[in-house]
Amino acid sequence: MVFAILGGGFAGLAAARELDKRLPKKPSYEIVLIDRHSYTTMLPSLPDVAGRRVEPDRVKEAITSQLPKRVRFIKEAVEYVDFSTRTIQMGDTELVYDQLIFAPGSRANFYNHSAQFQKNLKLDNLDDAIMIRDSFARALFNVEHLNVVISGGGFTGMEVASNLYRYAGFLERSCSIYVVDRNRTILPALGDKRSNYIMEQMSRLGFQFILDTEVSDYADQTVVLNTGEKIHDAFFVWCSGVKLAIPARGHQQQIRDDRIIVDSFLRIPEHPEVFVAGDAAAVKAGDTYLRRAVNFAAMSGKIAARNAVAALQGKNLKRFKPIDLGWVIPLYTTSVGEAFGMKTQGRIGIPLHYLMCGIKNYNAKNISSYAGYAIKFSFARPFRKYTGD
Repeated sequence: MVFAILGGGFAGLAAARELDKRLPKKPSYEIVLIDRHSYTTMLPSLPDVAGRRVEPDRVKEAITSQLPKRVRFIKEAVEYVDFSTRTIQMGDTELVYDQLIFAPGSRANFYNHSAQFQKNLKLDNLDDAIMIRDSFARALFNVEHLNVVISGGGFTGMEVASNLYRYAGFLERSCSIYVVDRNRTILPALGDKRSNYIMEQMSRLGFQFILDTEVSDYADQTVVLNTGEKIHDAFFVWCSGVKLAIPARGHQQQIRDDRIIVDSFLRIPEHPEVFVAGDAAAVKAGDTYLRRAVNFAAMSGKIAARNAVAALQGKNLKRFKPIDLGWVIPLYTTSVGEAFGMKTQGRIGIPLHYLMCGIKNYNAKNISSYAGYAIKFSFARPFRKYTGD
């Protein structure tokens, strides 16, 4: 009997460990984890890597070092999964599963933009973060004054914008930051008061917010907005929405942002042999759905695996009851967030962010580095706006 796990992130690794713990140690039970990368990544730190605040080696760890010995790891890109036929398609190879933990994470959603547009910079993985970092450094020295345009005023977009601003100051190069968002405000889920606070703080650094607007094209270092306005000498990064990292075929229901609707046991009602965890799961939370978060991913991976084994053994399933440890958006010299049920704002959130990331990092060296970041970045001072004088 094959228990397959798609995704080597927090949810997938937690699921693998739980399956190893609960499944009988018999040859008839096989646990397989599939991911296209050989390493797992501390995703919340990708904006820091893009802004050369954190080195890539501090945010990754080999997947095999995180897996129990009985779990077989397959490094392969998955084209799609078909829930109806219980198959996972990997190029010319097809894997048939009996039980599946679907935890592929998410990737950039370019919506209806052209294939050429989809080649623009985004922030899906560590390779993307390194590409942004290196491309940005080159772009800063190619023009006298660079216009940085970030499409998307959400968590990721704002962190990328603030990190690139800091990096330009570190390199003593001049740039302007434009954040373009189709909503009337950035981070609308936070409420007007906190959204306005962020905009006020970032505006003091010279950030410009172009709202109720979308990016329609980018070519030859020129961003074209749907209003017809053009921004020249531009460095462009797309951070406007995500979708499932691996396409899923079947009879499942999905919400607007592409997540799969699951029941309280993280099971797909239309495909009861499939449990969904992490960013791929649409978990009902009151009148809305649970947000994507690292701590929810790890918790859901563990519960999904536990329930997969319980279903096989005819035992009662356990409801997924997430514990919200909080979140923080670090924005260079300020932050907003909620940690352990308390709202945070300003510099106090910066060490909390890095400490929370550090606790969940993969080895002692990485954890130690993040403890240092928590102290170092808390006392960071803004670079003076460099004009070339």
